[in-house]
Amino acid sequence: VDTTATCDAEVRARISKAKGRFAQMQRLWGMKNMSVRVKMRCYNAYVLPVLLFASETWALTKQQTESLECVHSSCLRQLLHVRLSDRHRLVGIRKQCGTATLADHLSAARLRWLGHVVRMDEGRLPHVALLSSLFGVTKRPVGRPPVRWQGCVHSDLQRLGLPVEMSDLRDRCLIRGAWQSVVYRVTYPDAVGAPLRSSPSSSH
Repeated sequence: VDTTATCDAEVRARISKAKGRFAQMQRLWGMKNMSVRVKMRCYNAYVLPVLLFASETWALTKQQTESLECVHSSCLRQLLHVRLSDRHRLVGIRKQCGTATLADHLSAARLRWLGHVVRMDEGRLPHVALLSSLFGVTKRPVGRPPVRWQGCVHSDLQRLGLPVEMSDLRDRCLIRGAWQSVVYRVTYPDAVGAPLRSSPSSSH
């Protein structure tokens, strides 16, 4: 978060660094004798972490998410040697690459961090900040409210059909293995077990 209380500068920096890392590996992406699966393993190991570094703490606007999504989609097209003029649907491209939307990756990062914070000792600062509220603040300032991390997580939980009240969610988060399974199925909805989604992935 910068001095304007937004993630604009960080998102721009992440996009620039991820594009640079992807460009450094152009020779690998162009190898015709390498399978898409292997290329995706390289992409997930070397490019995606650069794009999503520290994203578990971001509170993103729709425009910021779409900017990151465009970079992700562009990389996938280049991996498959597909041009925009070929008019391939992104749903099909992501399925061929075996990956999810970047919005899903962002949701998984936020939920992973949520579980981690809830499992912290009660005196830890992140735990206190998550479960506390400002004393004496009763009126919201005039104008559209800013995007907040808690609001993003609330939307993630609603989309997955999970409880949004911390009192109801705490027991799920405390069981590390069960919560990791929830997070895993955000980006891999076809994994073993019933998908947790309430609606199919967006095609944009």
